[in-house]
Amino acid sequence: MRHPQALGWLLAALLLQPALLCAEEGAQAGSSVETPGETQSVTITAEPAQPLNSYRALHVGLAAFDRTRRTHGPEAQLRFRLLAAADDNRPQPLPPGVQVVLRGAQATLPLPLDAQGRFALPDDAFWLGEQAEVDINRHGGFGWFPDVRTPGVPPNSRRLGDLRLECTVLTEVLKSEAHWLRRAALTVVTLGGDLCAVKFGRYVATAGQAIRGAQLRSQGRTLALTLVSPYDFEVPLADASWPDDALIEFSFPEAVPASS
Repeated sequence: MRHPQALGWLLAALLLQPALLCAEEGAQAGSSVETPGETQSVTITAEPAQPLNSYRALHVGLAAFDRTRRTHGPEAQLRFRLLAAADDNRPQPLPPGVQVVLRGAQATLPLPLDAQGRFALPDDAFWLGEQAEVDINRHGGFGWFPDVRTPGVPPNSRRLGDLRLECTVLTEVLKSEAHWLRRAALTVVTLGGDLCAVKFGRYVATAGQAIRGAQLRSQGRTLALTLVSPYDFEVPLADASWPDDALIEFSFPEAVPASS
């Protein structure tokens, strides 16, 4: 599956892993869901649960978000967006009835999806001890991507600092799962610095729908961003002259409802 939003450059290739982590076939069928201190019920229907990603790896992303949010987005909120397989970068709707569950050795917890297919992940050492996996009740190619949003951003816009935080979460998760030789190579190439702040890097983001153009704006300054597909555009994350509160505003080929 192609990644609809990715580091499209050499440094990401050193990791040799898809940024969209596709679900593979699992073994367990549906069951009731129990959480520490309470009992809940969720129905996993039609197909066995499959691992989407380990909680330990995603927890690395949670920790990275907490470390950097004061710099790039003090009010920002992190969720993870569930993505369906596609032959190109065209956004695909999730199938009806898809469910996500955090499943440990002795306990499970449903992770409800919102209308945009996003789920919140608890930051709790209990699930590390449980060696938990984030499971999905569907076969086929599914993946996740960090989704960072600061309240109050206008519709059909993205805040630059939120995209910087998404990049940090993604790269830290990928590095945590990469072979140590790849991590060492990455350290050498970036001189031990932040992968998302390397100036010769190229970051490609998605608007989530077809767009005609994308412009970065801040305090009267405007930059037309390069489109790399009808849905995706390059973002100068490493250019410190653009503040975190700069907005990326989208124009569309025809009238469309406001996106979240």
